[in-house]
Amino acid sequence: MGDQRSVQPVLLLLLLLLLLARLSQLWAFPFSPSLDLDVTPRTTVFSKGLLGSARFTGSSQNYSTLLLEEEAGLLYVGGRGALHALNTSNISTPANLTIDWDASPEQKKQCLNKGRDNQ
Repeated sequence: MGDQRSVQPVLLLLLLLLLLARLSQLWAFPFSPSLDLDVTPRTTVFSKGLLGSARFTGSSQNYSTLLLEEEAGLLYVGGRGALHALNTSNISTPANLTIDWDASPEQKKQCLNKGRDNQ
């Protein structure tokens, strides 16, 4: 009889945990994981498709942001200190637009004072 009474709280706790797990699944039902939220189509170009391609060299560094506007025929390339609007049919043409900017000496000083890298 004593063993049965000690098992009952454990079973009750187990059932409570299962119920809570199920409720949390139901609570999150209308929401999807963050990985499912980004449905932006991606364009893939295989290396053999790059043979004979033109090259782009700009005045900035660290080109980390790209935005393709297919209808306008533009590839926006964001880097450190510049933004480039490249013609997708010929990215090496001199007619490509570039906006150059640099942080002011005061802004650079503020970054250094905050312990950030000047780069």
